[in-house]
Amino acid sequence: MRIVADAGSGSNTNIHPNTRRTAWMAARARNAAKRGGLIASVGLLAVATTLMLLVLVPREVNRTVRARIDALPPIADTLPLQANLTGAMDRLRNAEATLQLLRQTEADRVASATANATPASNTTPLDVSDAGQQTEARNDLIIRVSRARTAPLVENYRAVGEAELLRTDARARVLLDSLNKVSRDREAYAALGGPDARYAAMTAKLGTLGQRLVVVADQRLASMSASGTSRPATAPNAAVVSATVIDPPAVSDTAQRGGQGVLPPLSDAARLAQPQQFSGDTIAEQLARQSLDTAKAKLQLAEKMLVDARASNTRIAEARAQAEADAPARIPPVAMLFAALVTGLAAGFGCAFFIEVKRPRVADAAEVERVTDARVIVHSRATSGSRKVRSRRRADEGTPPVINAASEAYQLLHVTLTGYGDTAREIEIISNDALLGATIGINLAAAAVRDARATLLVDAGPPPRLVNRLLRITGGDEKTASAAPLQSQLVKTRIGRDLSIDTLTFSTGASEAATAQLQELANEHDFTVVIRSDITDPAQASLLPTTDVILCARMGVTRLDWLIRKTAELRAQHHRVRAVLLWATRAPSIR
Repeated sequence: MRIVADAGSGSNTNIHPNTRRTAWMAARARNAAKRGGLIASVGLLAVATTLMLLVLVPREVNRTVRARIDALPPIADTLPLQANLTGAMDRLRNAEATLQLLRQTEADRVASATANATPASNTTPLDVSDAGQQTEARNDLIIRVSRARTAPLVENYRAVGEAELLRTDARARVLLDSLNKVSRDREAYAALGGPDARYAAMTAKLGTLGQRLVVVADQRLASMSASGTSRPATAPNAAVVSATVIDPPAVSDTAQRGGQGVLPPLSDAARLAQPQQFSGDTIAEQLARQSLDTAKAKLQLAEKMLVDARASNTRIAEARAQAEADAPARIPPVAMLFAALVTGLAAGFGCAFFIEVKRPRVADAAEVERVTDARVIVHSRATSGSRKVRSRRRADEGTPPVINAASEAYQLLHVTLTGYGDTAREIEIISNDALLGATIGINLAAAAVRDARATLLVDAGPPPRLVNRLLRITGGDEKTASAAPLQSQLVKTRIGRDLSIDTLTFSTGASEAATAQLQELANEHDFTVVIRSDITDPAQASLLPTTDVILCARMGVTRLDWLIRKTAELRAQHHRVRAVLLWATRAPSIR
C-alpha cells in the first residue's frame, strides 16, 4: 500500500514545466512497457517481416548482380600475347644481330684488305723511327675510320676514339666518355624493358656521338696531311685522303686492248690511293634490313595487342568489382535473428508508446494527484502473511471472496472520510469500470462495518444487481422487488463474526417517493455507500444530497482524459472529490 499526501499542500505548484514534461514522458514509457500483449503481437509481426526482408531482398539483389556479372565479357588470357611479344623481341634481336654481323664482317674484310696493301715505294731511306710510328698510327686511324663508316656500330666508334692519334685530343676523350656512358645506359635499359622509343633515342644518340668522333678523326688526319708529316701508306677512304691520291695515267682504248688485253699495272702510289670500297652482299643486307623492319612492326603490333588486352581486362575487373560492391554482404543467420528480434522489440514498444501517447493512461499516484489535485490512495497486493492473519478465523471462511480484509487501503480510505473532522456520512463511488467500483464500494462498506458503523450499501448500477453477485446474494424477481418498499428490500450480508452490511439495489430511474425512502434509510444508518458507474446525465448526478465523491482508477488502464474530465464535471456540480483510490494490482473478478 502507498499513501500520497494531501494535494492541498501545493507541492505541485512550483514544479518546472520541463520537469513535468519529463515526468509525463516517463509515465507514458512505463505504461507502454506494461502492455506486453501488444508489444509481443506487434513484435512478432515485425520479426517475421524483418526476417523475410533480410532473406528475400538480398537474394533478389544477388540475382541482379549475378546477371550483371554474367553479362560482362570474359577476361582475355594474356599469356599467349606475352609469349608473342617475347618472340617478337627475340626476332628483333636476331635481325639486329644478323645485320650487325653482316656489317662487321664486311668492315673486317675491307680493313684487312687495306692493311695488306703494298706500302709506298717512294719513301726516302732517311725516315726516322718517329716518322714511322706516326705513319703507322695514321694508317691505323684511317683503318678504324673506314671500318666505322662501313659498319656504324658502337664498337667501331669506340675503336676510333681509342686510336693512338686521338688519345691526346680532349674533344675525342669527352666524346668517347659520353659514348661509353650512353652505351651502358642503353644496355641496362634493354635488359629491363626491351626495345621501345627510349631505346631508339639512345641508339640515335650513340650514332650522333660516333659521327662526331669520326669528324674529329678526319680533322686530325687532314691536319697531319697539311703539315706534311707523313704520307699515307693506304687510303681506305677516298674522301679522307683525297689530297694524297694520285690519279692513274690515262690509258687509251687502244692501249687497253693491246698487250693481250691486260691493263698496265698501276703505280704504287696510285694503288695505295685507291680506296677499298664496300663490296658486301647488297641483297643479303637488304634482306636483313627487311627482316629487321618486319620484326619491329611485329613487335609494335604485339605490344599494342598486349596493352589493349590488359586495358580491357582492367575495365572488366573494375566493372566486376563495382557489381560485387553493389551486392549486399552475406548476413549470418544468428545476426539476422538478432537484428529481427531487436527490430521487433523496437517496433512493438514503439507502437505501444505511440498508442499510449495518443491515449494516455494512468501511470502512477503522482500523475493522478497532479491531474485531480486530490488525495490518492494506492491499493496494492497484500502480503501473504497479512492474508493469513486476516483469514485465520473460521468465520472468515464464509466471507465472500470480494472482501479483502488484509488490504489497508480501505481502512485508510474510511479514515480519510470519517477521521479528520470533516466526517462524511454519505459517499458515492464513481468509476468507469463497474466491477472495479463495486469491489471498492463493498470493501469500503466492510471497513466501516468493522469500525462499528451501521452501513448501508446501495447498488445504483448499471449493470443491475452486480453487488448481489459479488456478495453471493440470491434474491427474488427484480420487478416484484422494485414494487415493494425499500425497507423490505434490504438484505443483510455477513462479512464476519457478528458483522453484516445492509445492501440495497436501487434504480436511478425510480420515483421521487423511492428517492425519499432511500434518504430515510440513509439517515437511519451511520454510513452510506452508493456505487455508481460513470455519470452520463448531469441531472442525475446524485441520488442523495451528498457532495462527497470517491473516484476509482486502475493503474495502466484508466484513461487520463476520463479522469480529468470527470473531476472537472464533479467540481462543476459542486461535488468534492475526497480521494482517488488507485488500483495497482490485478483486476478484480467475479468468483
